[in-house]
Amino acid sequence: MSTHIDFISELPIDITWNIFLYFTVYDLAEYLRISREWRKRILNCAKVWQTIEINFRSSTLTEILPQVAPFVQRFNVEIGSPIHDSLKLVKDGYFTNLTSISISKNLPLLEEILSSCPNLTRLAYCTTASVDIGMSKQGCSYLPNKLKLTHLFLRIKCNVNMDYQELERLLQHCPDVELLDIGQCELSPLDMINRYCPKLIQLTIDDYSSYDFCDRPSLAIPKGWFKTIKQQQQKIKSSNFSSKNSTNNHNNINNLQSVFLKLRPEQVDGTQMLSLLDDHQDELKNLSIHLPNYDGFNPDPRWNPLLNFGSNTLQHLTFDTHTYPHVLISILRKCPNICRLKLNNLYSFDSDEIDAIANAPSLRYCHFLSRLHFTLNNMNRFAISLQKRGPDNGLKLLEFDNWKCITDDMLEALAWITNLKGLKFVSCNKLTSFRLHEFFENLPKTTTALKYLSLKNLENVNDFTLHAVGEMKTLRSIELIGLNDITDNGLVRLMSSPVVANLKHLKVFQCSKLKLSKKTINYCKAKVSNVTLIKTFVFPPLS
Repeated sequence: MSTHIDFISELPIDITWNIFLYFTVYDLAEYLRISREWRKRILNCAKVWQTIEINFRSSTLTEILPQVAPFVQRFNVEIGSPIHDSLKLVKDGYFTNLTSISISKNLPLLEEILSSCPNLTRLAYCTTASVDIGMSKQGCSYLPNKLKLTHLFLRIKCNVNMDYQELERLLQHCPDVELLDIGQCELSPLDMINRYCPKLIQLTIDDYSSYDFCDRPSLAIPKGWFKTIKQQQQKIKSSNFSSKNSTNNHNNINNLQSVFLKLRPEQVDGTQMLSLLDDHQDELKNLSIHLPNYDGFNPDPRWNPLLNFGSNTLQHLTFDTHTYPHVLISILRKCPNICRLKLNNLYSFDSDEIDAIANAPSLRYCHFLSRLHFTLNNMNRFAISLQKRGPDNGLKLLEFDNWKCITDDMLEALAWITNLKGLKFVSCNKLTSFRLHEFFENLPKTTTALKYLSLKNLENVNDFTLHAVGEMKTLRSIELIGLNDITDNGLVRLMSSPVVANLKHLKVFQCSKLKLSKKTINYCKAKVSNVTLIKTFVFPPLS
């Protein structure tokens, strides 16, 4: 006769709590029905309930929310889920220890969330309301003068402007905000942000955010947006940035390091933007600007004040525009420490821009995105200018991403950038297999510095191309992603070529014709110390 032993009930409670950590909250919600002892132990395990996501499979979970709410620190609610009861608990103050909340719904109002969750430090609020975010004058009177929020992400219904006064009421209560990300507002909020957010480190204003909350609301909140910024704070404390005058009557920002601006034409105020950037020219490290055109392709004179901007601390620049290359040239010349440059939508790309990029003294990484008007003469001039900088003071990594205008003829010019250490091609489908093979075959004759090569989503890369890559003895890292014409034989042949002499990292991902047999995998792992081989793409779970 067999006897049943309930090991969960017999083990010490601290050990069972460690076991519960290996299960999802959805699984544990089902296990509550096993016995009273299981229910008691699961509900009392605080660590398990620190993060909860309410979605379409959360019917069982919503039933136990009143009991576990005091343990919850991070709470995420999606549209299309049984959310009304859970949000009512938020309004009623059950979540006393809540520090992070993400809601993609116009219920409840923002003022109700802030008044019910006094310990909230991180908030992502994406509402489908027509205009307001729920910060009425009367509702704000019940809020504490100083909220604990440090991360704030606000989005409203696409093609609708956020109410300027409501945003101002919110920021008046948030003096400790360090990361601020807001959508389109009826008026430019730059001056207001500079006034009310003295501890701001990262600012994003994206007037072109058009999220369809009915389809996939979770996509409205950027992945990883809630990551901690302790490392950034430590860098700020250890940096020798010039501090602002403490006797200033305005509560100006002291440590703004990252600015992302993507404004609509009617929001353009170059003078206000220049004032913000100039105030932080000794702290700013990352700048991303999208300059819209007010009428077609004609430059808007309202952006001209940016020609006067300069900074010795700026390191990363993203420049997205149609007709403002003169602004790019000015920034590159007046910001000598830019080491990373990303360009997109430059239709008028001529010799002046080429020289400004190639002669940027600290530039080490250059990323060219789609829709760049780049000709063969441009590429030749670019390669010659980079070559003149010398092996120790030149571009280290060059990336072409979804670049339709790069052709076979331009590959020959790239081969003469002898100091290049990294090269990445993404979705450059005008490159043919034969010319790519010829390019990689001749590359070792002109450069011995190339150590990193990435080929992603190229239609014409096959085993013939990999054969040429295998002759590049200097490579230490290879990425092959989305190459649907390479096979196991080509991969084995690559691992049998001279390239493995110095190769340390190999990543093969989402290549449809690869079968990745056990023999192929073992052969690759025997040749390279760090190997990542993934046959098909698997979507990660939503977080």
